[in-house]
Amino acid sequence: MPLVPVAEPRFSCQTVLPIRFRVLAAFAAVSFLQGASFSVFALNPDLSILLLPSLTRNLEGWTLNCNNIAQAGFIFIAIYLLRERPSPAPTGLRTIAVIGSLTQFVQSFCWYVATLVPSAEVQVWLVLFGSSAGGVCTGCVQGACSRISAVWFPPDERSGATGNVYSAYFAGQLLFTAISLFFCADFDVLYTLHVQLGLSVLNCIIILAWFPDRPVSDESPLKIYRDTLISRATRDATRGASTRGTHTRDGTRSTGGGLLDRLLDRSTQPAAPGDASEGARAGARSRSIAKSSWLSSLRNVGLSSVLLIISVSWSTGVYQAYGQVLPLAFANEGGATYLPCNYSAYARLSNAQGDRFALASTATYAIGGSFGGMVADRFFERRLKRLVLLCYLALTINFGLIIMSMPPPPFFVTNTGGVSFGPGGEPLAIVLVATSGLFSSMATVPALELLAEAATLSEGASNNLVMLGTQIFGIMLTYLSNVIATPGLGILICIFIICCSVIVSPITERYARFEAIHAVVAEEVAMATILEQTAL
Repeated sequence: MPLVPVAEPRFSCQTVLPIRFRVLAAFAAVSFLQGASFSVFALNPDLSILLLPSLTRNLEGWTLNCNNIAQAGFIFIAIYLLRERPSPAPTGLRTIAVIGSLTQFVQSFCWYVATLVPSAEVQVWLVLFGSSAGGVCTGCVQGACSRISAVWFPPDERSGATGNVYSAYFAGQLLFTAISLFFCADFDVLYTLHVQLGLSVLNCIIILAWFPDRPVSDESPLKIYRDTLISRATRDATRGASTRGTHTRDGTRSTGGGLLDRLLDRSTQPAAPGDASEGARAGARSRSIAKSSWLSSLRNVGLSSVLLIISVSWSTGVYQAYGQVLPLAFANEGGATYLPCNYSAYARLSNAQGDRFALASTATYAIGGSFGGMVADRFFERRLKRLVLLCYLALTINFGLIIMSMPPPPFFVTNTGGVSFGPGGEPLAIVLVATSGLFSSMATVPALELLAEAATLSEGASNNLVMLGTQIFGIMLTYLSNVIATPGLGILICIFIICCSVIVSPITERYARFEAIHAVVAEEVAMATILEQTAL
């Protein structure tokens, strides 16, 4: 069919910001607020005890434990809610967004009320209950990254969308961890809790009143992808019309088809004898997942998907734990001190090596997810494994340099005064720790998308299984940080990343999800463009 000119749309919110980006922003806001709330009590024990003296060190540590336990327990519920179902059945995204926003509000509300009640016992239970609610929220936002990009975004935008949702949580952690350096009184923390509670209420109202479960047909990823291919193919055809009649060096005529030629090759090339096309197989796999139960889909995971889940869980879990335990690791080596509130924030940060390293790591980790998704969409289409391996290689080299900048011995914790630095001193070590956060996050996002592309699991299942593995490997490194010194942790993580690279190397890339959507639009786009080119 010939291409029909589309009238210029009137100015509206839709023309300024398409609905898929507004949905992404609303969901990322839940993730950001959860990361921000989590950083107030769970990641700042001194602040927690300053505000609530009823929290001892052991009880304060349980704010983190309750969060992790609740997150791990909610993972299989999230897999069920986000399971593949044939249209027009719900995708589960609205349910997840509602649960996430409500539990984030519950966490903010409990922590705020805990500062008002006089009973020490009630304070403790409110903080722990709020932490558990926060763990459920974390399971919602971190386990739905690939699902929201699959439902709302075309193939050439999915990695970027996944990266933005994934990074929002760590951006929230970064902001409020940095702000906490300026806290010197109870009022400062209370003011932060006021702001968080107000933002939580606003976000809940937006999610409950507006957040859609799936796009309408005019905004579906299939239509967006089709329109994009038509636009590119038409542009190539128009450009090719000006060169029609020219000849190449081998004497053949040049049509300048570009994308059109590739679409024709993909859509009209006959399949091998006795075999279906890759697009047909991909569509059959997608329909099979949609029709099967969520438990049976977990039993049918391929070996490549299992290896990839182990690899990305291992690398992500140990690095996230590494960033969180850096203050503790430096304290174990005598390199961190606590200064009273009459010191400036700059003075406190200058005397807390672990906080400086943790902030640098979190900052680049938050950037790396979004940047890695953008790089994957732009330069590594259908080559995500290559990007993951390149990031692992860079991370291995990075930790090798970290080992040199903070050389052993001692390998084990000695409590004998400070971490020693090699050539370049502490500034070089901070730069290296910061770049390690960038490469680690850049490896995670394309790995999540590669798992989703294989289509052996639904996006919700693969994403949440990675989050479960991240919890397990993170707990392992957190335990090791109590007995192994900071340089020793660098050596272990370097070995772990090498192991992850070895695990990923034999994996066969499969882009069943991409082939399924491409098979639907490729022939239609190609034939429409042929008619348009003939008319020129």
